[in-house]
Amino acid sequence: MRWLVAVLLPSIAWATPTLAVLDLDNLTGDPSLDSAGAGVAAVLTTKLTRVDAVTVVERSRLLEVLAEVDLGQSGAVDRSEERRVGKECRSR
Repeated sequence: MRWLVAVLLPSIAWATPTLAVLDLDNLTGDPSLDSAGAGVAAVLTTKLTRVDAVTVVERSRLLEVLAEVDLGQSGAVDRSEERRVGKECRSR
């Protein structure tokens, strides 16, 4: 799906780091392992949610953010309207 394994989102020094785990890409060249990426990411996410020192972003929220990024990069969004729409949505 994506080329990132995990994204470390900016956090305040005294706050816990926030992680988002994406599906892993198969770089082995073995096509029989192509479907393993989602499973490995799910296991990694489950294990990370048990670590008190980090916060894990829910997969559904991650996919929403990635869709917004794709939309923004598509050119379909009027850049001059972004701030106004953000304010109307009470975005920070």
